[in-house]
Amino acid sequence: MRITGLLSFVLATSLLAAAANCDCTIFPWKKECDKECGIASGKVKAITDDKLVLNVQKQNGGTQEETFVLNDKSLSPTASMTRSDLTKNSHITITYQKQDDGTKVVKAAGAASTN
Repeated sequence: MRITGLLSFVLATSLLAAAANCDCTIFPWKKECDKECGIASGKVKAITDDKLVLNVQKQNGGTQEETFVLNDKSLSPTASMTRSDLTKNSHITITYQKQDDGTKVVKAAGAASTN
């Protein structure tokens, strides 16, 4: 019983450590980060101090509105775009990090092709 509990603890700790090592600002990221990191392209529908709303292209050709969190760690100084570059109706591609509560935090952004 103790060994099973210890193995469960070690496995959970290892998974948390692996997730903590994911850098979602750089694409492509490590394979083990696929569940934590994501990429989205679309047209900016709205932007506030703490939220970015994109009309994201779906694979079937339609669009879907998705909301992402912007915080003081979003868009590092070395990112290709700054907050002032994010304007309504601009086409962008972002990388984001999925949080435990389901929110998606923007990590980097760049201009997207409109083709």
